[in-house]
Amino acid sequence: MMTNLENMVLENSMPKLQVPKFDGSPSKYTAFINSFDSIIASKTNDPVRLLQYLIDCCEKDALEKIQAWSILPPAEGYKRARETLKLHYGQPYMVARCLLVELLALEPLEKDKSKGLGTKLLTFHSKLATAHATMQSIRAEGDINSQITIKTLLAKLPSFACNEFKKDAARIYSDGREPNIKDLMDFVLKVAHRENHAYADVNSMKQKAPEKKADKDVRTKPSRQTSTGKVSTYTTDQEKIASTPQTSKQPTKFACLHCSEPHTLERCQKFKGLNMQERMKQGRKLEICFNCLRKGHASTACKFDSNCLTAGCDKKTSWSLSFL
Repeated sequence: MMTNLENMVLENSMPKLQVPKFDGSPSKYTAFINSFDSIIASKTNDPVRLLQYLIDCCEKDALEKIQAWSILPPAEGYKRARETLKLHYGQPYMVARCLLVELLALEPLEKDKSKGLGTKLLTFHSKLATAHATMQSIRAEGDINSQITIKTLLAKLPSFACNEFKKDAARIYSDGREPNIKDLMDFVLKVAHRENHAYADVNSMKQKAPEKKADKDVRTKPSRQTSTGKVSTYTTDQEKIASTPQTSKQPTKFACLHCSEPHTLERCQKFKGLNMQERMKQGRKLEICFNCLRKGHASTACKFDSNCLTAGCDKKTSWSLSFL
């Protein structure tokens, strides 16, 4: 057996333990008091040191509640400070309620994409175990073992896990009892171990089939014979854009010069509905080339090598201004 001297030497050689800061959250009260008693109160009976350590270990709301007791004699001040902390943060119903609120406010595991499922399940299990152990120590297990609490916590797991737990629940019911928080904890730990090893992410390594790019649908104007006997497949920029499928994110660049709809003037049904004189009048008003039906130049300067297809007409004029 080790002597007192050996214990002292061993204790001095070990890293110093620190009590976690207490900010006044009831869910942390039990763990804080247990740590304080184990690390500090068990080492000294001096009320001066105990009160000073207790004040140093508190912050925020908790510090404000006990700071005033430092004006009392140390023994009385330490006693009042401990009582104040328990009154405001250590009542069993407060601790239980705060733990449940924090558990039920947890985000569903599938929302967090930054970690693997196995890691998230282990973290979830740790939070369940901490809450369960705390409620056990204050004898408030009934709150965390309710059916609605277990169902709400179960709903935070992935769908496949929920379906698996249904089978476990059916087996538990066949044993003549209700599923409890311990059953859920055991189940989460089992799934966590299954999803937390070297082969757990093998599905993510499957290669996805390359997506096929849609063929561009570029429509051209039907071939037609010119006055020189050549076959022309000339397609204007306006026609290419109008024939390309448009989406809401890609607004139409060119609109019909006559009706402003997304098509070329040559394909405009409203323009076709006009008689010859009206079409010629509208063409002059729009200041378009009578050959290619585009703006910016006259028919005499048009590079589109085509003459009118109307019998007996050899002018450089679009067929849409002669017949339709």
